[in-house]
Amino acid sequence: MRRETIGPADVGLIIGGYRIPAARSSDSPALAVLARILASGETSRLNERIVQRDGTGMRPGSIFRVLAESGQLLFYSGYRRITDGPKVEAAIKEEVARLAKSPVDSYELALAKNQLVAQAIFDAEDVAGLASRLGAAAVVKGDALAGLLANDKVKDVTAKDVLRVAKAYLGVSRLTIVVMPPFPDVDPAAATGGKP
Repeated sequence: MRRETIGPADVGLIIGGYRIPAARSSDSPALAVLARILASGETSRLNERIVQRDGTGMRPGSIFRVLAESGQLLFYSGYRRITDGPKVEAAIKEEVARLAKSPVDSYELALAKNQLVAQAIFDAEDVAGLASRLGAAAVVKGDALAGLLANDKVKDVTAKDVLRVAKAYLGVSRLTIVVMPPFPDVDPAAATGGKP
């Protein structure tokens, strides 16, 4: 595992990143589903853990980016208190590891796949969106029609596929963590010498 610390900033941020295969890989649809299950929306595992249960982080999410030669899968969460940073980092690592230990349930899988398909349909509702999708597929995958067929591949993803790609690509040895801690908490009374 590689680790970098930068900052500080107004709000802390933990980013866990993994290198994943290029867009042409047959594993890309399963990785997209995995990213959605782990970190997209209020029902995602990271939101349920970090925000709802632990109360240590805020606005967790993911960035799934595949290009012609390689890809990146990033999971992140903001946090306010310096003491919450290690807790948020541990939660991200634990939830990623949990995906590699047992298959996701049918509800999580169906929800993630439906969200991905709905987003793809929404993105291609107008001519500009459709042109963007076809153009990106032509540049990244070398096949414009692949942009139209992506939904079919997402629909075919199984819980076993998600488990397999989690084991293959999300090991601790492949992880890079970037930490941007928040500025230290300041007591307003102490900072002003007790003056209003």
